[in-house]
Amino acid sequence: MRCAALAATLVLALSACTGHEDGPPSPAAADRAAAAADAAAAFVAFAQGEESQVRWAGVVRYYLHGALVAEFASSFADDPDTWDGCHLGDTTHEGRRCPVSPLTAIAGSLAPGAAPTVEDEAPITVGCSADLPEPDVDAAALAWIRPDPARRDCFSDYAVTLYFDADERVSAVDLALSGP
Repeated sequence: MRCAALAATLVLALSACTGHEDGPPSPAAADRAAAAADAAAAFVAFAQGEESQVRWAGVVRYYLHGALVAEFASSFADDPDTWDGCHLGDTTHEGRRCPVSPLTAIAGSLAPGAAPTVEDEAPITVGCSADLPEPDVDAAALAWIRPDPARRDCFSDYAVTLYFDADERVSAVDLALSGP
């Protein structure tokens, strides 16, 4: 039920962002927005500890600030421990002890009345960091999961980018954390 309510909220948020000034969004754009919202809601529910309902591509890649951290078969993507990672040799990332995870970033930003938002355009900044490199990923669609705007600051902001393949399955996830 909670996942369905979040999905409905995210569909409305994405639908509002996919319209054109000249009229309503095309049916294809509305379908992509709905699919992205459903996938984002499933990913947020997974981050909250619910059983994963995320549709994964055959191979999933995990990026940290645009650089590949891990690549694994979809059968491993439903294990929260799979998402713990850092760049080889790093002990910290943006002031946080390694490993870091997109699931932990999302779960840590949840508070009563403060749900993550989904955006259909790349954020210009994450916290006080203007640099948001993008990994070289071939994607049919993208969505960004961000904390509630009231909970964004120079240290606690993040962007979890979901990359979708042509079959609307998550093929890659990129975590960008704001730094101190």
